This record gives sequence, C-alpha cells and structure tokens, in this order.
Amino acid sequence: PKKGQDENIRMAPVSWDEALDQVAGRLSQIKDENGPQSIAFMGSSKCSNEENYLFQKIARGLIGTNNIDNGGFISGQFLSLLLDQKTGGGCRPIPLSDLEKAEVVLVVGADPNHSLPVVSYYLKRAAKKGTPLIVVDPRKTELVSFASAWLRIKPQSDLELINALAALLHEKNAHDAAFIDRYAEGFSIFAYGLASLDVEKVSRVSGLEMQRLNETAELLKGKRIAFVIGHGVLQQRYGIHTMGAIVNLSLMTGSLGTE
Repeated sequence: PKKGQDENIRMAPVSWDEALDQVAGRLSQIKDENGPQSIAFMGSSKCSNEENYLFQKIARGLIGTNNIDNGGFISGQFLSLLLDQKTGGGCRPIPLSDLEKAEVVLVVGADPNHSLPVVSYYLKRAAKKGTPLIVVDPRKTELVSFASAWLRIKPQSDLELINALAALLHEKNAHDAAFIDRYAEGFSIFAYGLASLDVEKVSRVSGLEMQRLNETAELLKGKRIAFVIGHGVLQQRYGIHTMGAIVNLSLMTGSLGTE
C-alpha cells in the first residue's frame, strides 16, 4: 500500500497496519459526521462468493449501509438497457450452455479466463468440439490458443471493426433477409450506411489487413453468431456505440433471439 504524503498527492509506501488503520479511522469519521448512508461500497465481480459475502458483511454489519454495488452489475445493467432499447425488451443473454451449440463465437474485449473462468470453460469446450472461435483483443489472452482467428486490433478500434465486418457481410449478401423482414426495422437506412463505409480505412485504423477482415467475414458468413462481450468494450468511453454495432450485427445475421 501507498499513502499520499503531501498536497501534491505524492505517494509513499506504508505498512499494511498503517494503511488499514487510516482507512478504518476515516470510515468511522465519515460515519460519525454524516451517517452510515453517506458511505457506499463498490465490490468486484472478480471476487469469490466468500470474499463478496465478507465485503457486504463489513458494509451492512460494521458500517450499517446498504449502499453496495459492483462494477459487473453496472456493466450488466448497461447491456440489458441497450438490448431493451433495440429489441423492445424481448431479448436477454443466452445461457452459457448455449455457447457449445453456437455455429461461431465472437469474443470481443473479454478475457474470461481471468474475469469469469466458468465462461472460459464453456468457450474452450466449444472450441475443442469444433466451433469456430474468433477473439478480438489487442492482448494475447489464454483464449487465443483455442481460437480459429485472433484479431489483434489496435486499442479502441472495436467499433470500426464490428461495422466493417457488417459491411463485408452485407457486400457478400450474407445478411438474413427473412429474419430482418420479420423482426427488424430501418434496415435499408442501416444498409446504406454499410455500403458507404470505407473498409480499407477501417483496415488502417484497426491495424488489420484487408485479407484478415475478409477471412473473418467468411468465417461469419451464413452462421448464427454467439457474442461474448467483456469489460474491454463495456467500460470504453464509447462502449455504448460499440455495443449498438454488435447488436446490429446480431440482428442482420439473424443471431439475436436464436439458440
């Protein structure tokens, strides 16, 4: 642990005892001056059940506040709201077991081996059974060794990549016309935007060669896609636009709402 030593917030190492004493003392002071509800606890979805239980026990039992949340829940709410806006509330994330039934899996900005190991287990099992696995991530995660394709994009270029894949699929006439006619609205406007997209510019922005983009589009062509979205997308400044592009890609390929 480190502690600010002066008004310039320069940090210097301190012992665990000193750090914990200061945090406990400051929490007690805030509680005495402003009441327990003035304190909020922000946990982590990466903690174990036991760790999160102890965390909420400190909040409720020692401090006396019910203001408890975690980053994973906030990201999940964000995703659910976007799905509701796009589908009218008729769609939710699929069960993990469905990943093994997918025709192809696109993993964007996620490292489930560290964040949610159970998801990583299902993905690896699906890959071993022959399901094509496409990993989109600037980092070489453990999942890359199980992938059919690793798209090592430049950071913050997820949105451009997803739109480029949609444009290439549309160019190949690989959209699900029957699904779109039945369930989607405004596709003609969306398609006009795809037709005017400069995919070669996306190639430069993302750092991926055109051949790589075309190969990926061929992997997706004619298949129902299962998407695994991680904090690399959900916590971006413009993550909502990337998520919107992912939902659009899911709709145009008939992947949304299917097993």
